[in-house]
Amino acid sequence: MPSHHIDTILGAGEEQSVIALQKAGFELKQIAKMLRIPLGQVRYILLEHNQRIGGDIADMLNGITLGCEPMRLSGDNWMVTCDWHVPQTDWSLVQHMVAVAKKHGIRRMVIAGDFFDQNQFSQFANVLPPTPWAVERDAAHLIMDYLLGWFDEIIITMGNHDRRLIRWADAALDIKDLWGEFITSPRVHISQYGWCTIQTSRTRDNGLPLIWRATHPKNYSQIRGKVGNDLADLYDASVISGHEHHTALGRSKSGRHWYMSLGGLYDPAKIVYTQLDDGLSTRMSPSFGMLLDGYPYVFANDLTDWSKWGC
Repeated sequence: MPSHHIDTILGAGEEQSVIALQKAGFELKQIAKMLRIPLGQVRYILLEHNQRIGGDIADMLNGITLGCEPMRLSGDNWMVTCDWHVPQTDWSLVQHMVAVAKKHGIRRMVIAGDFFDQNQFSQFANVLPPTPWAVERDAAHLIMDYLLGWFDEIIITMGNHDRRLIRWADAALDIKDLWGEFITSPRVHISQYGWCTIQTSRTRDNGLPLIWRATHPKNYSQIRGKVGNDLADLYDASVISGHEHHTALGRSKSGRHWYMSLGGLYDPAKIVYTQLDDGLSTRMSPSFGMLLDGYPYVFANDLTDWSKWGC
């Protein structure tokens, strides 16, 4: 190191000089001799400095978040939906869902992923012309206005289709860009997460609160209810799952939890690409769910007598 640089370092305060000389590669004994201070004092200065820097780094790392926390809700009465795939939505089923909510005075709703379809931004090659994003966006705006005519609170979590535009833009866009164009109501809350929890007033056999995890999982199975069943025991909670387009309700394998698989509010006839070829995939089964006094109910055409539910 040039002598004039050393002179500059030595002209700084004692602590700054010790730190700078160590960074320059000098040994502790050399630093003590150059500054004419005891070796123990050099060690003490560096120890304090490293502890302080370590604390600063820890504070910085602890301060880094994903920008949000998963939504942890509470209450016994919720409508729970998923897989709307706007604009490929079954409007009559949406109207049934709102009618059931009105009959029981339920004014809170969860949309557990795939409100949008976003085929225009799919990573997979389209075999049919996709619905233009402008058409999808405007349809979503009209549907949300309709829902806000009844619901006081709408919770939206992400599904794989909802993230297509964000992935297409390589995360240069975020959920504010996606939803901010048409959702300005403070009654709509949007999460970056693909799940949320709902704690009810009911208790499990062990006395702990009964919590439902409403999720749009990554996994898929042709066996109805399998993914929700497995997730219930994995997360030690009852599960309401979307994504698979199946309908099922039952006890988890351990017997400790419930699972409710919801098919969604899409119209299978509008998802044309799934009908182009024959296959052995499980038949899609649109449906929606309800928590009433903390108990689960599933509604679907050919399963529900709508006249009994105010429809």
